Amino acid sequence: MKIDAIKLRKLRLRAGFRYQSRVAEILGITRNAVCQWERGQSSPQRKTLKALATLYKCNITDFCESDSDESRESVNHPESVVNHSVLEDMNLIKATHSIQNLVKIRDDALSFVLSLNKQIESHFNYAA
Repeated sequence: MKIDAIKLRKLRLRAGFRYQSRVAEILGITRNAVCQWERGQSSPQRKTLKALATLYKCNITDFCESDSDESRESVNHPESVVNHSVLEDMNLIKATHSIQNLVKIRDDALSFVLSLNKQIESHFNYAA
């Protein structure tokens, strides 16, 4: 049984595991092992394939190379996998910037309220 490295990566991403390190942590292996599988440099052991199939909610045969056009196309055009990953990273960066902007707005509003509070206290202390 020959494992298709591109399919391994696609199935990991489809299962919602963005990072290889998370899969490695769950399986009790190194991230480097997962990386090597997804680069086609090595293949997981059969018991690990069973664990991956359970984790990714698929069959072991889904990891295997096939002669289908889809498989050949993904191997010939791996940039589609990379582009999907880059798009996810860009969305994450945009979300991070949005959160940073919201935190700045919150901090500015808090500073304004504290400043206003000091002015009110000083007014009442001055009047007394």
